[in-house]
Amino acid sequence: MEVLGYGFRYDRTDATAAFVTELLPTCELILRGDSASRKAFAIYQIGNLGSTAVPLLTDLLAVAGDANAFPPAFAAGRRMAVQSVGQIGAEADRCLPVLVTALDDPELVEAAIRAIGRFERLAVRLRPRLKAFAIGKDLKLATAAKEALEQIDLPARPEAGMKAPRFSVPRLSGEGTISSKVHDGRWVYIDVWATICAPCHPVLDQLNVAVGGLSTEQRGRLTVIAISLDISANKARRTVQSRRWGNVEHGWSNPGNSLMKDFRIGPIPDGLLINPTGKIVWRGNPYGKDMSAFFAGHLD
Repeated sequence: MEVLGYGFRYDRTDATAAFVTELLPTCELILRGDSASRKAFAIYQIGNLGSTAVPLLTDLLAVAGDANAFPPAFAAGRRMAVQSVGQIGAEADRCLPVLVTALDDPELVEAAIRAIGRFERLAVRLRPRLKAFAIGKDLKLATAAKEALEQIDLPARPEAGMKAPRFSVPRLSGEGTISSKVHDGRWVYIDVWATICAPCHPVLDQLNVAVGGLSTEQRGRLTVIAISLDISANKARRTVQSRRWGNVEHGWSNPGNSLMKDFRIGPIPDGLLINPTGKIVWRGNPYGKDMSAFFAGHLD
């Protein structure tokens, strides 16, 4: 279960999603079983499955709302259930009433505040409750509430059909910046990656090959930019050099850059194709995608 949870957190492809879906009935049996330890451990990992775990929400909400769901030795199981409900972040009409009730439980309140924040704009009606915690004397709860309020106030995630936000990031080489303004009137493909992200590497391998195969005319119409989320630019630079991704422009979303927030990046790899008018025409996980055929389909 640990491998399943953490693995899927960093490898959310169609293939892994299908595999996880096949295992959901097993997870359901664990949640309804008698073993408190197995149930608690499963709940801890289920949140990493994100929206794929929606079929398990009924059982998670039952645990979160039942004070007797676990014996005292595994009391943290309910807190983890509340946390996982937030990580799944779906079916707000069902989940938010349970989370509101959890705000009155001293053992669950911090987890409930953070879980509410994960529902973002769907939880806007709870801003007054969260504001009360944000100005309270409990520092941990105040911090959690302020972060939750920030999440609720985030702009909508830019998706296909929407105007792409403007961006400017330092070049990974350290010389100058890469700015959307410079690329107005061109197709722009953005790939967001990190060294720690295993699926990101074959994606960039594909991109590098695809860009290398473009005609001179196509290169004049398309810019492919890979933006690293690595904390260390040197680490990202070493990865780029060792993998020989020289056909792609490389930027770095340094700490404090607004790209993560403006584009609502995640999970990675995260890819976006932006047309010459600045509209997003595709967004998704590019893992396993034939990028040469993908670009040809839009440029030809």
